[in-house]
Amino acid sequence: GRNPSGISVTYSSTNQGVATINNSGNVTLVGAGETWIKANYAGDSNHDPQEASYKLTVNTASQQSYSVTVNAGSNGTASVDKSSTTAGQNVTITVTPSSGYAIENIRVVDASNNPVGIKTSGKSGNSAFTFTFEMPSSNVTVSTTFTEGNYLTFTTDDAYYAANWNSSTNTFSW
Repeated sequence: GRNPSGISVTYSSTNQGVATINNSGNVTLVGAGETWIKANYAGDSNHDPQEASYKLTVNTASQQSYSVTVNAGSNGTASVDKSSTTAGQNVTITVTPSSGYAIENIRVVDASNNPVGIKTSGKSGNSAFTFTFEMPSSNVTVSTTFTEGNYLTFTTDDAYYAANWNSSTNTFSW
């Protein structure tokens, strides 16, 4: 670049991984971190050399957080380990039917009412069951219903499952 006196100005960035600067003095952000942006004026017989610098800090963008709402039916409880989180994080649902009741259905849907697949399931304690799903880029609603008996159904992205619970062996049969 040139200043009004026609003397050349050079620009530099001390950390090219954070920001670059071209010969016209235009800065391009590259990534998070800190850098010094410098402008050097060479000077001439009428002007002393000068340097100006600016410490530039670039922060990473914060990720959008989405909420998880739980609607547990009567005759049991349901909870999640995170009431809000970012997309891609695992959320664990803990479902506990009341005595004499079984889980009838577990449904996880996004804000557009599209099913969110349940990735894993397991047993936690004497009567609680755990299920995990990956948080989409949307708010999510978890709904559970309970029924008298010993069976469980749930829906994943591409399938519907039903299982009978054998309380004497603490196992499901599919």
